[in-house]
Amino acid sequence: MKETPEVLTAHDIADILQITYPYALAFIKYSGVRYMKIGKQYRVLASDFYNFLEETENIYVDLSGVDQIDTTHGNTKKK
Repeated sequence: MKETPEVLTAHDIADILQITYPYALAFIKYSGVRYMKIGKQYRVLASDFYNFLEETENIYVDLSGVDQIDTTHGNTKKK
């Protein structure tokens, strides 16, 4: 079993949640989970991510308003 790093990338979150990378980027930005942006990269402390999942029941992140996801820089734009 793969060990979880202390700081998660969008790729890590995509793997954990079994979603695509673009949706993981949108999840980070719009779900309410605490994140940090370092340059053009998003990072989430693993403890913040798992606490968010445990404390939030029936998570629903509305991604229908995300009309463009630039996977080269992790930018998302809402309509």
